[in-house]
Amino acid sequence: MPYVCLGDFLNALADSGDLVRITAAVDAVLELAAITEQVSKSAPDGGPAILFSNVRSGGWPVVTNLLGNPRRLARALGVQSLDQASLMGSTANAADTPSGWWNVLRWGASNPAESRFTPKAVRQAPCQQVVKLGRDVNLWELPVPRHWPLEPNPSFTAGLVVTPGEADDVTLSRAPLQLIDRQRLLPHWPADTTVWRQVQAARAARRQLPVAIILGGDPLLQIAAAATDWTGLPPGYLWPGSLRGESLTVVKCRSHDLLVPAEAEIVLEGFVDPDAAWESLIGLGLATGYGIEEALAPVIQITAVTHRAGPVLPTIVPAPPPNEETWIRHAVDRLFLPAIRQLSPDIIEFHRPVSGARQQLAFVSVRKPRPHAARSVMHAIWGCPGLRDVKMIVVVDAAINPQHEAAVWNAAALHVDPRRDVVLADGPTSADDHAAVVRGVSGKLGLDATAKRPDERHPRVWPQPLEFTDETWQQVAGRWSEFGLPAEWGTRTTHSVFPAPSPSGRGLG
Repeated sequence: MPYVCLGDFLNALADSGDLVRITAAVDAVLELAAITEQVSKSAPDGGPAILFSNVRSGGWPVVTNLLGNPRRLARALGVQSLDQASLMGSTANAADTPSGWWNVLRWGASNPAESRFTPKAVRQAPCQQVVKLGRDVNLWELPVPRHWPLEPNPSFTAGLVVTPGEADDVTLSRAPLQLIDRQRLLPHWPADTTVWRQVQAARAARRQLPVAIILGGDPLLQIAAAATDWTGLPPGYLWPGSLRGESLTVVKCRSHDLLVPAEAEIVLEGFVDPDAAWESLIGLGLATGYGIEEALAPVIQITAVTHRAGPVLPTIVPAPPPNEETWIRHAVDRLFLPAIRQLSPDIIEFHRPVSGARQQLAFVSVRKPRPHAARSVMHAIWGCPGLRDVKMIVVVDAAINPQHEAAVWNAAALHVDPRRDVVLADGPTSADDHAAVVRGVSGKLGLDATAKRPDERHPRVWPQPLEFTDETWQQVAGRWSEFGLPAEWGTRTTHSVFPAPSPSGRGLG
């Protein structure tokens, strides 16, 4: 069952010991982010979620690192581990309406009105228990963190942005938003995003663009909204509903007609005025571990703030990887493994490591039924809109698990002849890639680290890797208790640079 609201998720985390409550007074300016950064980097697998119940400059609790751990991401998705997330998309039944989000994705896109995951509208909602309109709106009253010294102002980093979609639907996306005065925000909307195109269309038509920022609610919404770049997704709330296995309950905003999740903690409503001058967005921290390049951004004029009677403000601390954002991206990659495999029949496993901020570096294992299969896989990935930010790809053989970085780089070091196995191309990249000479456009690098076939211009005999047979492993495992060694050491190791593939032969997915 999905989590109805953020409070339900926090209670579940508390019951399982995965939530730390800090009752000491903490400053929202730098101190809160510094504590979160220290915990997330020091504790295993990203550490626990942290609830700050006594934040200076605001009367509300603030929760950080909410999804900064694979265990909590799996809990939000309703699976035992993230490696099971890709299986969520492959279940099906004989009913007219398919099950599994991957089937819903394809079926619901053409039949949205008939889907059982269509959102349900209500007239009253917990997110509107308290309503402030017009002059009563003062964003400085909220305990919005300022995360880093280079940031001139606080920023909302865990907000989900709702804008109008086609017909009566909405577009759901994610973006950090910098607070510049009591009623105005500057969003970080790169030029290659759907929201950016909506803003440009509204300016050309000289009409206001309504916007709502959702804070809190079912934590699964963060994961769903992070997949906005994938084409073919059903619009609006249908895709999150299919992931949840249950439709969302929504309510109309108080100052415009956009629908927002009824169980959200806080909702900021506003408009982008086509005639308002754009302002400089500077110093905003990013999940790459660097600050944003200064750029002009449209202003969101906030017209209403609604919230629960006792809300909790979520925030994501942008920081050098690993961080909460990189874990969310990893969850999206696991969910979309079925889609990635459809890019090429040769793809077995796909992984974006934390060393590339789970964004610009990818490891892929493949079959090689024909020469240069690795190169065709590289170009298939670069041509996928959901993976356009990947600028470096390392392709390895099926026997190597891409989630073991040492194995991938060992293959790159031993299997690559730089004169033959390096692929260079050009294409789009993230607007936040500061290495790109032209913003949003980058060179692409591919390394074919697979064993070479004779028809790939390798006339020499390729050597065999040093591996024990399954029979030897079973023999040793059966006698392990005789050796006086720790029992956990007897598990077939992944310390080698040749870790064993999964029994299915299809990687961890």
